Amino acid sequence: MQLENRTNNLVILPNLSSAANLWQRTAGLLALPPLGVGEGLLLQPCTGIHTWFMRYPIDVIFLDKHGVVIKVVENLRPFRIAGPLLRARSIIEMAPGTLRRTPVTNGDRLTIRP
Repeated sequence: MQLENRTNNLVILPNLSSAANLWQRTAGLLALPPLGVGEGLLLQPCTGIHTWFMRYPIDVIFLDKHGVVIKVVENLRPFRIAGPLLRARSIIEMAPGTLRRTPVTNGDRLTIRP
């Protein structure tokens, strides 16, 4: 899948994976190597995350049910919590620095394409 910012007509992540079931969402990135440039993980449904026991930071985008950005977190370090946000319906985790290279702000509308 691919993550696009429809507001700015930009591709944010050309390689987006999905945590499709409860176990995958619970494990998140803990069981995976660090994400590379252009890679991300979609957690849905999801209202909050933690980085307990992770060995690397991540960038995070919180989306509402319409795909509108309601919060961005750059460089979330290990052993931190982001959320929960009651309006959030999905969260996208990505390599640190992604949000600096492809700006995303609150109110942007994002689309996930196959």
